[in-house]
Amino acid sequence: MKKTTIKIAEKIISELRPSYLFQKEQLLSAIVSGALVGLMTSILSITFAVLVFGKAIPEALPIGIGMALFSNVILHLGSAFFSSGEGIIAHVQSLPPPIQAAMLASLVPLLPMTMSIENKIGIVILLLLFSAIFTGGILFLLGWLKYGRLVRLLPLPVVSGFLASVGFALVMGGITTMTNSSFTLFSIFDLFSAAILYKWLMGVALAVVLWVVTARWKNVMVFPMLLGISMIVFYTFFFAKGLTINDLSVNNLLLGPFPKEQSWQPTYTFYQQINAFDWTIIYSQIGILATIPLVCFIGGLLMLSAIEFSTKQEVEPNFELKTMGLSNIISGVLGGGFIGYASTTFTVMQYSLGAKTRLAGVLSALIPLLIIVLGTHFLGYIPRFVVGGLLIYFGYQFIEHWVIKQFKQSSLSNLGIIGAIVVTSLCFGFVASVIAGILVAVGLFLFQYTQTSVIRYVSTGALHRSRVIRNTLHDDWLSNHADSIAIYGLQGFLFFGTAHSLHEEIMKRVTDTQQTPLDSVILDFRHATGIDSTVAQNFYKLYQQLSEKNIALVFAQMPSKYQKMMQKIGFSQGNTTYFAEYANLDKALEWRENHLLENSDLPHYQSRPMLTVFTEQFKDASKAAILIQYLKRIELLPNAKIIQQDTVANDLFFIETGRLSAYLEQEGHAPIRLQTVVDDTIVGEIGFYLGELRTATVIAEAPSVVYRLSKCALAALEEEQPIVALALHKLLVEKTAKRVNHVSKSVKGLM
Repeated sequence: MKKTTIKIAEKIISELRPSYLFQKEQLLSAIVSGALVGLMTSILSITFAVLVFGKAIPEALPIGIGMALFSNVILHLGSAFFSSGEGIIAHVQSLPPPIQAAMLASLVPLLPMTMSIENKIGIVILLLLFSAIFTGGILFLLGWLKYGRLVRLLPLPVVSGFLASVGFALVMGGITTMTNSSFTLFSIFDLFSAAILYKWLMGVALAVVLWVVTARWKNVMVFPMLLGISMIVFYTFFFAKGLTINDLSVNNLLLGPFPKEQSWQPTYTFYQQINAFDWTIIYSQIGILATIPLVCFIGGLLMLSAIEFSTKQEVEPNFELKTMGLSNIISGVLGGGFIGYASTTFTVMQYSLGAKTRLAGVLSALIPLLIIVLGTHFLGYIPRFVVGGLLIYFGYQFIEHWVIKQFKQSSLSNLGIIGAIVVTSLCFGFVASVIAGILVAVGLFLFQYTQTSVIRYVSTGALHRSRVIRNTLHDDWLSNHADSIAIYGLQGFLFFGTAHSLHEEIMKRVTDTQQTPLDSVILDFRHATGIDSTVAQNFYKLYQQLSEKNIALVFAQMPSKYQKMMQKIGFSQGNTTYFAEYANLDKALEWRENHLLENSDLPHYQSRPMLTVFTEQFKDASKAAILIQYLKRIELLPNAKIIQQDTVANDLFFIETGRLSAYLEQEGHAPIRLQTVVDDTIVGEIGFYLGELRTATVIAEAPSVVYRLSKCALAALEEEQPIVALALHKLLVEKTAKRVNHVSKSVKGLM
């Protein structure tokens, strides 16, 4: 975490160097973008101030407008100087103001009727400042705890649906701005009444002109020139018809008039009242207060994800959460109180204008600062259709990319998710649409996941053998009879749906009379990522059904965190001969192979002297007798080591009796068993022939007798008894080939 922070800090410092910040090729773009972004975010923040204060306490509206503008100054500077991505714009967002408005609407009626309006304004503003500080603190904490990574888990259709919803919201916001009245899908036909039709058609026409012209000419001055021309045409047309500024305002064709009163006051004028502040008021609004950071967390992460998709740059969500949090804390402390975070709309707008440096964010902060100093009344002369047309233009960019193009690129299921989010957003709002999108995505994922088999592979004990290299008699018998061991390799997350399909598959094999009756069912959990609690009950039902048919159920490599869950419902290795649990598949297979051999009709196997074994293999007692003379007989106690990993391979060993295992040793890890060999087998021949270092350590697991053949002894045998040496080489080739075949069968069983 510390390395990531240092890396981002170094990146920010390099991007704030004057030589980089004031690049000639981007300077003009940054100035134009900064002015447009600053102006539009200022207009939006004024709108949000009207929403928050307009009905609850209109007397505080001038101060509220100043607070919203000041919040924008802090947020613009915060993203310009501290964002992990270059050119990201943060401003007062649209999600918190409706919640803050509801909070004030609930608070003001609780204040005493005898309280002066000045005190009421002070309490309201203190509550808003507290909400910004509280939200900023929670966002900073979530970033510190690294919860920003949750944005990576959002499915692409949900992000696409959110971006499409942003586009439709911008279009609707543009029409609402132009008509000065809100509408929904259910009242959309009201827009075609003669009284308001012309108002929004002007904005649509401007958006079309912007779209067509900017598609052909990429010069940064195209935007301000078109906006300036459109305003000149607007005033020329209506003045020619004899209308005055007052007439245009009365007909809601202009943004204004805005109040001329002082719009912002230093925070100490409000913090002076904190001693007299009734903190029970805060407690009464705690439920609403708690929803603000939650909504900002979801909205902020979605915005970050959308910025990554739209600008093709990677941002660090945890760092961004801390930046959001710190910016809102500073805003609340210094007198802002309106909450914001990174904006997809204005970041993409800035990129589309060619401004990708942090300078545009710094310059955009100057606009609301100038408005605070000069007053807001001059903004009232901007025609509504200009702002509305810009909103429609940028909204259509989202719709075109995330809706229209998706019809060619996305599956029907993804299109369904996108459509569900957009429709829900238009009908019930942004938060409901995100929740709906995630629920639809989860539901679709569960459906698709249940269609994916939880079974990674199916094999048998005849194809997939344990790492125990047995004598020829036992090995041949298991090759013909170990298909009574059924192995199911599992994958993914096991829950009720996938567990049920697994259960059915196993019982189908159990009742198949065309195949060998089963001795056991081994479930290999090596590739399983998780197990739902309902699966434990399903497995217990499977165990009961198998045990009734004298079939053992074996768990191999089940994660330890799920073993206790299994034990709680009755799985216990000590209570039954029909259930066992092993650390890996190899151990489980060895147990069932031993069980099959013990209950087979084979005569009891007895170890034979090495001379007898060689005589049988050479079919010549004299050759066997000669070979024995070149070998050294060694008796081993348990845990005796005959081969050490990473040493020179100067000998090989023939096992007369006992049991030896080869282990791979790794520093800091427990040894891994590679192979176990018993009597009538060989160990160490590969390194012996290749002349390489030993790749494993070999240890006796039981009292054993081995015969050692050194390289010197083999050289003497080849020189003195070449016929016997040739027979020995042939024997070693056959044994090695058989071992390779043993491994090949195991690999084939996994395919």
